[in-house]
Amino acid sequence: MKKLKKKQEEPLKLKEKDNLEFVPVELRKMIKDDVKKFVDILGVNNYKVRTFFYNQEDGAEYETVQGSLVAASTLVDDRYLVADIKVYPFFVDQWKRGSVSDEEIHGMVAHEISHIATNSIKKVAISPFKTEDDVREKWESLTTTIGRLLEEINRKNDCLTNTK
Repeated sequence: MKKLKKKQEEPLKLKEKDNLEFVPVELRKMIKDDVKKFVDILGVNNYKVRTFFYNQEDGAEYETVQGSLVAASTLVDDRYLVADIKVYPFFVDQWKRGSVSDEEIHGMVAHEISHIATNSIKKVAISPFKTEDDVREKWESLTTTIGRLLEEINRKNDCLTNTK
């Protein structure tokens, strides 16, 4: 039986296909394509990754961490293999104004997807009941993920080099 999660981990109320007129189609497509690409590169295809765009009416214009504005945040559920990316409205507004480049979008998506790989080690690190074996297991898992990433990058570089 699926247990209810704590308040801060509740599923997002928005659906991926909700009214998204406030998010330009070009931006949605770019983020969607980046999510697919980075999930494949990082080797976390076993996760269902959903992207949610918040608008001011959702009451979440932005989030801050140590006083800095956050463009997006990600909640990872390792048990059910789901990652929810929340994109905040100020980021969409900045993109509309031309203050956010395509490279910054790619960087934001890559960062959010990386949370999938690092989530399990974060959970162990903050747990008061961790053992050395717990930390070592998560460390090995993260190392495997990074190793697969390096292999994928190497394969892509080999493909580029061999086509010349």
